[in-house]
Formats: sequence, C-alpha cells, structure tokens
Amino acid sequence: MKSIIRVRGSSREGKTSAILRLIGLLEENGVQVFKCAFGAHDMVAFCFIDECRVLISSIGDSRDLIEGAVELAESHTVALEEYDIFVTAVRTKGGTIEITDNYAKEYNCGVREYISKKYVADDEGDIQEANLKFATHLYEQIKVCCNE
Repeated sequence: MKSIIRVRGSSREGKTSAILRLIGLLEENGVQVFKCAFGAHDMVAFCFIDECRVLISSIGDSRDLIEGAVELAESHTVALEEYDIFVTAVRTKGGTIEITDNYAKEYNCGVREYISKKYVADDEGDIQEANLKFATHLYEQIKVCCNE
C-alpha cells in the first residue's frame, strides 16, 4: 500500500458527503467504480485510478465500522494490503485515527489527512460547489499518491 488518505471531522461535518461526492466525481471522469452500500447513507467503493487500486469508504464513525468496511472490501475484492490507496472517513473519536495509523504501520505506508468542515452557505448551490471543490482536491491527492 502506498498511502492512506483520511477525511477527518467531527460528527455531521461532511465526511460522508465529501466521499460520496468524490465517488460521483470519479464516475463523471470516466472511472469505473464498483460500489457497495453500507447502511442507509454510507458506501464502500473500489476502482482503478492511473493503474492504482483504490479503496474508498465513507464509513468512519468507529474503529469497528472501519474494520467492517475493510472486511466488506476484502470479501468482494482483494486483501487491504493489495490496494495502493485507502481513502476513508475518520472521526475525531472512536479509535478511527488509531486503526488507520495501525494499518499504516502494518503496511509501511504514509498517511495524508484532510479536514472536512460542514459548509455553511446562503444557498444549496454554494454548498454543492464547495463539496465539489473538496472532492476535486481529494481526487488530485489520490493521483499524487498513485504516482509516488
């Protein structure tokens, strides 16, 4: 594994929205994304970007849920260590930082972290534009990690 990309924030700070927008952006750019719904709002997705195998998960409320997302991915595709990039939501509590740090140590890879903040805007269009900008930044960072 080359890198873990964490989208970090407190509860209801837009982590899931940012990651779901990233998945949509990938599809809009012609990336074939395989998706598995996880509960009512979350998703685990798998794709190739620039020949890198990428695992994306919006599930980040607790250590157990991150481990569950990894198990779901492994049951449908390959083992976590065979992914080049793991993008996941993490909370500021619940052991999520620790589990992703443990994965980084186990697979000898780097960690990049981006803070998700809920955008307050006058209208829905502003919120959508801000989400797209953040998702675009995440997409660019995935490509950087793939080329390292």
